[in-house]
Amino acid sequence: MNTDVTIFEGPDGAGKTTLVDAWTVEGLLVDAVHLGPHKGDPRRELMAHLAAHPGPVAFDRFHLGEQVYGPVYRGKDGLGWIGRRAVEKALAKRCGIVVICLPAYAVAHANWARRRAEGGEMFPSPSGFKSVYDRYLTVKTDLPVVMYDYTLQSVDRACVAIHDARMKAYPIIEARAA
Repeated sequence: MNTDVTIFEGPDGAGKTTLVDAWTVEGLLVDAVHLGPHKGDPRRELMAHLAAHPGPVAFDRFHLGEQVYGPVYRGKDGLGWIGRRAVEKALAKRCGIVVICLPAYAVAHANWARRRAEGGEMFPSPSGFKSVYDRYLTVKTDLPVVMYDYTLQSVDRACVAIHDARMKAYPIIEARAA
């Protein structure tokens, strides 16, 4: 069974949802799930989401979002490095790959500000948005990473880059597909 997990991370207005939708339309996924702020223990919640979606799945935010948003919203990363390692171990078993969507700050900020003015963004302040953006520049993960900037790269090209990065990191899945 194909159990690939693709995680799309990045600040609001970075193109995550658009890329998740394209990835899903290509028939590469069975399920796409958007995760918001955690309500309890992030590690338990994330592991429960993995268990609830045993087939191919894309998460519009997952564990790295806690590393970024937790300190800005709640003053701490509720997952911590030990929790992140445990989650990433489970993700690696599922051929997990991270796509960090990160256009230039001015682009992402303009998208966020426009949607916030329309009532569509919950993030409260421009300074908080800047903190989140800056944290995505240095976010840590042991999983394979693809960087995506929708102003420089087409969605189709990004999908190819995601596929190629997964094949390079997890060559055994190529044999499974054959």
